[in-house]
Amino acid sequence: MSETGSGWRLSLLEVGVAVLVLVLLAAYLLPAIEESRASARRSQSRSNLKQVGVAFHNYHEAFNCFPPGGTFAADGTPHHSWTLFIQPYMAASPFYNLIDKNHPWDDPVNRDRFRTGHSYLDDPSLPPSRTAAGFPAVHYAPNQRLFHRNSSSRLKDIPHPGQTLMVSDAYGDLPAFGDPINWRDATLPFRTSSRGFGHNAPERRDGTHVLFADGSVDFLANTADAERHRQLAGAGVPEPALDLTTQREVPYRIPASPGWTYFYQVRGHQRSLAHFSLSPDRTRLIVDLGNLKADESVWRQEIGEWRKSFQELVEGAPVEAVEISGDIDASELEPFIALPSIRTLDLRRARVRGDATDVLLRKTDLAILRSVDE
Repeated sequence: MSETGSGWRLSLLEVGVAVLVLVLLAAYLLPAIEESRASARRSQSRSNLKQVGVAFHNYHEAFNCFPPGGTFAADGTPHHSWTLFIQPYMAASPFYNLIDKNHPWDDPVNRDRFRTGHSYLDDPSLPPSRTAAGFPAVHYAPNQRLFHRNSSSRLKDIPHPGQTLMVSDAYGDLPAFGDPINWRDATLPFRTSSRGFGHNAPERRDGTHVLFADGSVDFLANTADAERHRQLAGAGVPEPALDLTTQREVPYRIPASPGWTYFYQVRGHQRSLAHFSLSPDRTRLIVDLGNLKADESVWRQEIGEWRKSFQELVEGAPVEAVEISGDIDASELEPFIALPSIRTLDLRRARVRGDATDVLLRKTDLAILRSVDE
């Protein structure tokens, strides 16, 4: 019995020693593993910025200027951001082609696509995140001296491209993917202002990667050196007018009022989701009827399920323009033609099944927009 007990105690001692060795090894190796992971994240961040630089320069090659920081209508309405314009040059053209460039980024025709799309502008040192309005957050921002409202900066107008910051990590509140107001002030020291640059991750307090206007990327330490930041902002590049670089005082939120009125309706054998949007003044209606893949006989039995709800939506509304996208049967055009105030029917993004001639001729003063191949 004693020998057995002694052997048992020896086994426990051996196990205890083994566990202690493992704990010590883990304590020794974990910092090295984490440092290796941090190094990999930094390397990926550098690679991301290089890709952004290539996209900017490919855009410049095509249009002889860099993309605008954001496009804005004459009345000041924000339309689209540099983050959209470089998408075709970042293997993201399918998403780019889904966006209607004739309408603002947060217009109902585009809003859900930006919400569900991928920004392609994530920093691996930060977890994927969303803004308060539900859009994917963009982790990078450009230099406002080069990219601002309706800007068109050219490489030849930058005296020191190898020293001028083009894009870097956005510090503080991150902008929404698609938001045209997304630029920062490079004259501000890193990590000192939400209007400036710097990395949000605690592991990156020592510095941030910077993409320069010549396409090179470097890691710069955080300092308050005013001369260095003057160079980063673009020595010799004219300072834009203040109204061209104004940022939001608070993070973007979809306006609660006035707002668009929506309703969704399931239709067709594949339970395709129809989407109806009515503008605040109730004069413009956007209709997305989805993509119906049911066989013809079943599909024709089930179309038109949305008509009753549609009548409730537009009751009393002075709808003048209707834009339709997706699959629609010729007979489904009738409720739109019957709108008493309709003046324009846009079918350029619609796929009309059947002969719609008789239906469309019922209103002789109606302007009908069709694609050129129809």
